[in-house]
Amino acid sequence: RSAVQPKLRELMAPLQAPDFGEKTLGKVKQCFDYLYEQSDTRQNVAIAGYCFGGTYSYNLAVAEPRLKAAVPFYGHADQPADELRAIKCPVLAFFGEKDEALVSKLPDLKARMQEAGADFTAQVYPDCGHAFFNDTNPFAYNEAAARDAWQRALGFLAEHVS
Repeated sequence: RSAVQPKLRELMAPLQAPDFGEKTLGKVKQCFDYLYEQSDTRQNVAIAGYCFGGTYSYNLAVAEPRLKAAVPFYGHADQPADELRAIKCPVLAFFGEKDEALVSKLPDLKARMQEAGADFTAQVYPDCGHAFFNDTNPFAYNEAAARDAWQRALGFLAEHVS
């Protein structure tokens, strides 16, 4: 086990680089621009992401006014309200009640989103933790919550992305 930890730290080191977030958001924006320019998706691009991808769903919503909808699953949104004001699309966010790191911050996130005037809805599933949607993780997966979240996400996208 101790031989693996240094390898993991080495692999994860780029995440700690000061410009990592900016570079990652730049790559997400490149994906958005590519999809936005396609004739069959033009002006109808949304984002959904899980954990790390959920965080970048919020980040793209802040950075991209052409985005039609954002669906973050258990992501972080640490921006102040003045930055969240840039969000022009509706956001439907999913959380597991037992994901203390995120759920403890949810009242503050709701308040910042409200102050920013963002269209923000949070759905918290009882008896679920982080990664409740991940059906490859038998310790986290919650089938009932995952099914409900998927139906809500599809309905939300059908309503906002036409």
